[in-house]
Amino acid sequence: MRSKVALVFTIIGLLSSVVFGFNAHALEPLQPLLSCKADSSVACIHQIIVETASGERLATKVSGVVIPETRTYAPESVLKANWDVYDVPDINISGNKGGNFLIRPFYYPLGNRDCFWSPCSEGGEYLEFATAPIIHGGKSAFSDLGYTYEIHFQVPENFSMIAANGRGYRKVDIRVDSSTDFPKRAGFINYILRIEPMVYSGYVLNELLNGNLVEKAELETDNGAIWFMGARDPGMQSFGKCKNIYGVTVTGNAFFTGLPQWNSKDQSIDVSTRAPHLMSNGEQNIGYFQAHISKQMADCLWSVDLSKKVTASISLNYSNSKESIQTWSGQMIGDEYVLTVSGIHFSAPTLSFKLSQEATPVPTPTTSPTPTVTPTPTVTPIKKTTITCIKGKVVKKVTGVKPVCPKGYKKK
Repeated sequence: MRSKVALVFTIIGLLSSVVFGFNAHALEPLQPLLSCKADSSVACIHQIIVETASGERLATKVSGVVIPETRTYAPESVLKANWDVYDVPDINISGNKGGNFLIRPFYYPLGNRDCFWSPCSEGGEYLEFATAPIIHGGKSAFSDLGYTYEIHFQVPENFSMIAANGRGYRKVDIRVDSSTDFPKRAGFINYILRIEPMVYSGYVLNELLNGNLVEKAELETDNGAIWFMGARDPGMQSFGKCKNIYGVTVTGNAFFTGLPQWNSKDQSIDVSTRAPHLMSNGEQNIGYFQAHISKQMADCLWSVDLSKKVTASISLNYSNSKESIQTWSGQMIGDEYVLTVSGIHFSAPTLSFKLSQEATPVPTPTTSPTPTVTPTPTVTPIKKTTITCIKGKVVKKVTGVKPVCPKGYKKK
């Protein structure tokens, strides 16, 4: 349970950008995504729907409450925003009706400089979404989770999403919004993003930035964040000929889930992770991981046809050992293959996975038994002879195996 103010500062404190650089300079200001009703000439949010675990779809509205933030990535990359708080009047939170939540999305245009990490990195291009949980009266409980945020938004059409990495989400699905629910404006493209929050164990962000492993978590939180990387971002170059294809999305309950990278040597996608080994209560931190692979990307990387049977090979690579994962699930959802792994042990493993076409078993030809031929017995013909028999002037011929003259006849 936590206060609304604490939630806001927790989400801002935990979120971080993941970018990789080449030499470039700021081209455009960082663009917060606020309601399109306020300004539809920039990247903005058309609508947010909350879907409950039972499938009920609840409308949300901008509450009018804003949370100001100024965040400096570099002298030339400054994010200034008054973040919207949204109301969900019909949701039930901890037995109370009604709630609200904070959403913090922004677009980082190509060419800006990021000094959030050290050393500074340049040339990134990404879209970041972060969410705080739905609260009632300034409070929430992890038991209230189970809903999904469905976010309809627009971004510049020259931003081509390729891969995404996130934390604090059990499920992530993003696709172009081809419906006519919202007008398509020149220079922009509409998307639908669906994210289901989940709890993860976190710790002081500086420990992560300094590369330190943390044995025990500071707290459990449900403030999630995800980064969608553009095709022009240097971090996409590892995908080679596939770098312009969407895509691969990875998320889970690691405190840090790195950007997916193509390993050409092992023909796998590698994802670095970082999480405390223990939860804040001292219990073991059990890992959850999910990846979405598009049909086009699977074909490009592995020559795998997702419309046919596929199988996955998954491993956890620690600093001094490698562990194959035997328990996982895979299924086609729409035009994507969704790979889910749970029950893994956290510290700082790299999770690697690859897909292969499941061979269709070739039926063994059935050999018909050779029929048993019963030999035809050889029949020896019976030899007959003919004799001549006489009686006075009467002559009679008798034929047989052993011919005998009739009574009163004599053999001639």
